[in-house]
Amino acid sequence: MSDFTTVAKVGAIPEGQGQAFPVNGRMVAVFRDGAQYFAIDDFCPHMGASLAAGHVEEGVVACPWHLWRFRVCDGAWCDNPSIKIDHFDVRIEGDEIQVRVPPKVSPRAAADQAGQANQADQADNADQASEATVEPTVELTDGAAECDSTDESSPDDDDDDDDEPEPAVLAETGQSATRNSAITLSGFQQLIHRMYYDKDDARGVDGTFMWLMEEVGELAAALRGDDIDNLREEFADVLAWLATIANVVGVDLGEAVALKYGAGCPGCGQLECECPDAEKP
Repeated sequence: MSDFTTVAKVGAIPEGQGQAFPVNGRMVAVFRDGAQYFAIDDFCPHMGASLAAGHVEEGVVACPWHLWRFRVCDGAWCDNPSIKIDHFDVRIEGDEIQVRVPPKVSPRAAADQAGQANQADQADNADQASEATVEPTVELTDGAAECDSTDESSPDDDDDDDDEPEPAVLAETGQSATRNSAITLSGFQQLIHRMYYDKDDARGVDGTFMWLMEEVGELAAALRGDDIDNLREEFADVLAWLATIANVVGVDLGEAVALKYGAGCPGCGQLECECPDAEKP
């Protein structure tokens, strides 16, 4: 568990206001509400505004940009309290305000870590079972093991290996890891579906939308800097979560884009937009 970190002196944060502090690689908004102090993630998941710049009233901070409201005690979104941003433990030690902030782990990274741990446990259990089970009349040779490992495939499967892999199976072939491989929008959506759909469907629309908005907020923060590698990652994350929520609600992004933009600007119908600058296509 992470240690507590001192961020400010008691009384340094005015009543009903907040201040943002970098802690453990994250920006944390610490608020004073009456005699108490609270800490939540500083980034508004809507567009990345600093929640510390918002005003606290009756235990709720309103984002200064678009007035999204969050409870400072637990990070709950007031419009749907089942969805929350991160909140952190706060304590007072002498005249110091201290917060405990663990490193941020996305739900997918946490799931991957849990899956790896589960696979390791299964492997250990299998090893223990094989050591505990003795079949004196049956000897499993290396050749038998090799046969067992190939029984799942057929000659027809070998023929398929010569075909060009579809985008949806790029993760299995390893091509998704190469920088030069290309992927279509629909192919990327299929890839996200293959990797994450069961978890995404269980999370539902509201939870998935909240994560999409948090990624948009992180992209907004990245756009303020000049780290091109970080920008690539954040653009990819936003696109991945957009594909995710499209999967959850059953929308084919490739089809949707083609229908709306395939013939040109939706507003004027031209391939080079002629709409007035003040109008949104």
